[in-house]
Amino acid sequence: MQDSQWSHVGSSLINFSPLSGFEEVGCVSSFRYQKAVRVRDSLQDALAALQSLALSPSVWRKKMPDIPMSETKNNVPTGMDILQYNDVSFETLASAFPECLSPYMEFSQRLKIEAVYRPHSEQQRKEIERIQREENMSLPQDIDYLSLPVSLSQEVREILDRVRPSTLGAATRLQGITPAAVVHLLNYVRHTGQKERRPAQISNRPKGRTRKLRARNTSLPR
Repeated sequence: MQDSQWSHVGSSLINFSPLSGFEEVGCVSSFRYQKAVRVRDSLQDALAALQSLALSPSVWRKKMPDIPMSETKNNVPTGMDILQYNDVSFETLASAFPECLSPYMEFSQRLKIEAVYRPHSEQQRKEIERIQREENMSLPQDIDYLSLPVSLSQEVREILDRVRPSTLGAATRLQGITPAAVVHLLNYVRHTGQKERRPAQISNRPKGRTRKLRARNTSLPR
């Protein structure tokens, strides 16, 4: 899956492209290169600081009483988890934990965005890994993509119907096919395949075993 439409999926906002070699080939000036390295390292340090703030819900409520945190929560939220709340800004967190977070105030907006989108990025990353594991899965050639009962755009349906890829991996390499569309396709094929295998497994049960089961049942006292 080398297509550019897949390269960004599940990526973090601070996961920059590799910086090594930029200075040597003259793509950027030494000043800009060093600045990019500093920003990358500072953002990584800020994320580590947020993750290190792992406190019980009761402690969080004492520190930040306005957080709408459930009384029944039994996990240990981190600063990254708290920053995902709509009403919590990085500045608010930094005021509660100045020693830990105040050095990163210049990145407050980027850290807020990172926190909000992290669950979505993590989910997308898992979906991409699942697709990669299943990319050799065969797609039935008699699928009616135009009327498939899954959430696909008309454009995606027409592409699949015209090309009719033989495997899931081939579908991912088609221009215009989104990761979400491939996930829906994977789920559909998996679901229908399981339904078709169940009757086959019943019909293929060894007859000798069936006779033994019947004989055993007739020998039981009534």
